[in-house]
This record gives sequence, structure tokens and C-alpha cells, in this order.
Amino acid sequence: MILADSESESNRFFATATATSHFSPFNNCLVLGPKGQNIDVAAHELVHAEIYERLGWLVQIVKMPRWFEEGVSLLVDWREPFLPSNIDIDEAELINVKELFYGHQFYTQDVFVHYQASRLAVESLDKKAFYDNLEKLKNGSDFDDVFEM
Repeated sequence: MILADSESESNRFFATATATSHFSPFNNCLVLGPKGQNIDVAAHELVHAEIYERLGWLVQIVKMPRWFEEGVSLLVDWREPFLPSNIDIDEAELINVKELFYGHQFYTQDVFVHYQASRLAVESLDKKAFYDNLEKLKNGSDFDDVFEM
């Protein structure tokens, strides 16, 4: 984990002023920028790291939808805009966000709405079975069969 004390330092690590998770076949690295050095962002980024660690690089890339990973990471992130009680989006956005498998689809000009929709989309997640389901995914099961989202 790298703590950057300025936006320019975050940029040196190809990260935003809030936070970025970098993953590779060898390891993962979390960069917390000056706007992300709080318990909510740190917890959010650690969920990304946990998923990478449990799935491995290749499985995470080919089987884990970005919308789902971001939604699950928001379950431990208590920043006001991402609390379900503060989210007001329509059903079409919930349907739309589930089509955003890759990061380049998710991190667009509508990223804030995508985060909110992904948070609501995982509301029905069976949290007790989460780690077992990640293991099933790692062992060859398809995302839709395992998580039924």
C-alpha cells in the first residue's frame, strides 16, 4: 500500500487523488491518494485486494465483472454518497450497470452513477457465502451460476 501525500504523487503511481488498485500476475498494489486516506476508502481498496488474492490474476480478469467488484467493495465503504439510503437511481441504471464487465466500460463520465448502481445491485448478495462463492469461481464455475445476480 502506498500513501501519496499529493495529487501529483498519486499521478506518479498512475492513481487518482482518491485511490487506485493495481493488480498484476505477480501481486497487487493499492495507492491511496490525499483524498482517499480514510477508513472507508482503505476498506474499499482492501476488498479489491482480497478478491485479487482469492481469485488470482487471470480468474479475476476473465470472470469478475467490474460492476460487481466495485459494488462489493462499497459494502464496507460508508461514505455518504454510497449509502443505499442516499442513492436515488432508476431501475434502468441497475440493469445497465450489470452490463459493465470491464473497467473501461465502468470508469466513464457516468462513473459516479455506476458506483451507486453497483452498490444497490449487490444489496441482495449472500454475504455469508461470499468467500465460498469466490472459491467456486476460482475453481471454474461461471459468475452468473455462482452469484445469481
